[in-house]
Amino acid sequence: MLVLELLAKKSMYGYEMIQTLKGTSEDFFALKEGTLYPILYRLEDNDFAKSSWSEPKDGKAPKKYYEITKKGRETFVSKGALDFV
Repeated sequence: MLVLELLAKKSMYGYEMIQTLKGTSEDFFALKEGTLYPILYRLEDNDFAKSSWSEPKDGKAPKKYYEITKKGRETFVSKGALDFV
């Protein structure tokens, strides 16, 4: 639910999610990539999130952004965790 909460606020790429969780929780939630990406894949498999690649800019590598889907938002809201978004 924590990852869906992040995605409900805005689209993010994996490293950005890790840093956001770490910073806002004062290092309490320090997810590793090996933990986050299986969660994201499972969210995509269940149609709670979807991903897309960014366009490369200024020679930088493209990033894979994740965003919450309508089904993901509805499920999150029905759990009572998204009354502020």
